[in-house]
Amino acid sequence: MLITTTTGYILAAYGPYLSDNSNNDASIQKDMLVNNKDGILNWFDEHDIAVVDRGFRDSTGMMRALELDVCMPDFLNGRRRFDALEANRSRFTSKIRWVVESANGRVKHFKWFNQTIQNSTIPQVRDYLQIACALINAYRAAAISSFSNDDRIAAKMLACFHEPNLLRIRLNNETLRWINNDASNIVNFPILTIDQIRLITVEQVTNSCCDCPGGDREVGVCSYRAAAIWFLGYQRHSHESSTHQPSGTYLKHIDDSDLVDDFVDSSDEDDDFLYSLP
Repeated sequence: MLITTTTGYILAAYGPYLSDNSNNDASIQKDMLVNNKDGILNWFDEHDIAVVDRGFRDSTGMMRALELDVCMPDFLNGRRRFDALEANRSRFTSKIRWVVESANGRVKHFKWFNQTIQNSTIPQVRDYLQIACALINAYRAAAISSFSNDDRIAAKMLACFHEPNLLRIRLNNETLRWINNDASNIVNFPILTIDQIRLITVEQVTNSCCDCPGGDREVGVCSYRAAAIWFLGYQRHSHESSTHQPSGTYLKHIDDSDLVDDFVDSSDEDDDFLYSLP
């Protein structure tokens, strides 16, 4: 398990742990806090923010008892999808927390960690992991870099936090007739730049929603909506030679033999002969 800052800097690496049900994320974290591993409790100040995923649900009580503020995505609790506020709040968490997955991915750039590790090497795993993390901190750039539009993105996210999804409200209140559509028929969709798509709450797109669990959020969009907006507003207007083409476009370079009927009966003409050993 890795503990990182919001820039992806790796503060600590723990493990390996047993892979049974009593060593899940929450249990491991509670073990680290109760036993104050590496003096971890000395790193925290009152009301520091701990950003975690849903796997740490059972350890949030302990973190709050230590006067930490916990940010964790919401749970559906049997529902089909989140309301707009819950989806927005979860997006605020995932917007920050992805650097942890980035740090884990960087560790796997070391070939030794990107494979099945033999049991005979278990005594060395912890040392190897800590060495790999130290090398990443020393020689890799931070996972998060400052950009000139960071303040603009943050302000836009905060402004959208309490916004309801007006399109979803309309869909719930009106009886509409749905039809299937094709991208070739959507000719009035605005042409967007990559920077606008990164913001994704651009003014040119009035509103959108999706039936996925986080499909009603106004802070950014789900991956389904992002993919549709990217294709309709950017990709289909791009003619870069380096663009990867769908595999179906290569069919013109492949021969396909014609189907021709046999000129004679395809049944074995020798079927009527009786064979016997001499």
